[in-house]
Amino acid sequence: MIIKPNIGIDFGTCNTLIYEKKKGIVLNEPSIIAIDKKTEKIIDIGHSLYNKIGKQPKNIELIYPLKNGKINDVNALELLITEFIKKIRYNVKFIKPSILISCPSTFTKLEIDIIKDILIKLGAKNVIDESSIKLSALGAGLNISEPKANMIIDIGATTTDIVIFSLGELVASTTVKIGGFILDEKIKKLVKEKYKLLIGNITAENIKIINVDLSNQENIKMEVKGKDLISGLPKTVTINLIEISSVIREDIKKITKEIITLLSTIQPELSTDIAEKGIVITGGTSKIKGLLDVIREEIKIPVFIT
Repeated sequence: MIIKPNIGIDFGTCNTLIYEKKKGIVLNEPSIIAIDKKTEKIIDIGHSLYNKIGKQPKNIELIYPLKNGKINDVNALELLITEFIKKIRYNVKFIKPSILISCPSTFTKLEIDIIKDILIKLGAKNVIDESSIKLSALGAGLNISEPKANMIIDIGATTTDIVIFSLGELVASTTVKIGGFILDEKIKKLVKEKYKLLIGNITAENIKIINVDLSNQENIKMEVKGKDLISGLPKTVTINLIEISSVIREDIKKITKEIITLLSTIQPELSTDIAEKGIVITGGTSKIKGLLDVIREEIKIPVFIT
């Protein structure tokens, strides 16, 4: 069977998604790769690797090809893209697809061109790029071409994009260096400094997404397993989730401060539109329980999550 697919690829710092016309999402996996330092061969990628983070032997290097909104390792990125493309080929011949790519807003033209070159080398007929936040707005069902303001906030892994559209064009925007990975690091730092316990990225993320509720101010405690900072031995400690919530709230309030600042720069008519329609929140970090409540109480405008 020979087909000529149209493909969309969203390159995120945390996750990569691939969409194929008439099939929908055909791949949604973490943007991470493991390489053997001695042989420089790929050991694992994506989902199957994610659950092994922090448990790999010393000769295995884990690489996030995209980091802090930039290309961290070009060679690793090419290997990762190649493996992801192999995954979606199945038994179908890959005939020069047209590909639309979405990259972090912090990417330079050079970084976008690097990804385009990789995809052309892999067989793409042509590759075009579009603003990730614009595609997020369209994916959320917003009619950004109408003569009314639409505000969308994309809270990603390392950055938060705050954008206002009207008549299909970007009216105002700002980027805040706050995201899921940064919150994870702050959780790890708090647990290390207060409880003398070292925890990994997955543990920190689970605390953030599964256990924390920013709208709950009760004194809730939970047990966390890690490595004792002093002895180096495995240890379980009981932490107070309000302390974790407080750390996360601080950064969410920094985001709301930037929202308010951006709103103050636009025309009154556009501000009125946003007050009536509300603000759409997207991105993996938006899954934190109670996050919308924190934003609502700060800006006094309806907020919705996709």
